[in-house]
Amino acid sequence: MIQVTNVKILDMIKKIETLFILFMISSCSYEGNLTKQEPITVDTVNNSLIKEPEATIKESIPIPEEPEMVKFEGDSGVLRGLFLGAEFGDYAHVSVLDTLGRFASFYVLSYHIDDDLWDAMMEGKYKDKQVEVSWKRENIFIEPIQVYNNEEVLTNLKFIE
Repeated sequence: MIQVTNVKILDMIKKIETLFILFMISSCSYEGNLTKQEPITVDTVNNSLIKEPEATIKESIPIPEEPEMVKFEGDSGVLRGLFLGAEFGDYAHVSVLDTLGRFASFYVLSYHIDDDLWDAMMEGKYKDKQVEVSWKRENIFIEPIQVYNNEEVLTNLKFIE
């Protein structure tokens, strides 16, 4: 009986998460000034590639088996490292390994990244590419658990050539 109840609870959680994802995709709201915020597109990324010296970040980043998490300080910042991937589970987020070999994950709100760029990142076309992520701490409503959390949200992303 306990197993059946746990399966039902897991199914209910999955349904809630699916509804949340659909809600976020269809009607993401943001309290702030979006008039100055342009979506990041594939063209934006290609046109804003940063030229890097011969020694690449990838060659200099130690990649531990179990990296520690980046401890973010302040309300915003910029992090450079290797792009590990983009995922869409409970939430859309990107993962980066910083220059010290620490793991960082950033929430991605729908207005920050163009669909074509997001699809390319999800397909792994930018995996292990050098990246610079601008982020800010934002109070986000987490639908499945009905609470607000301060989370690191991606505000800009540049792949480094």
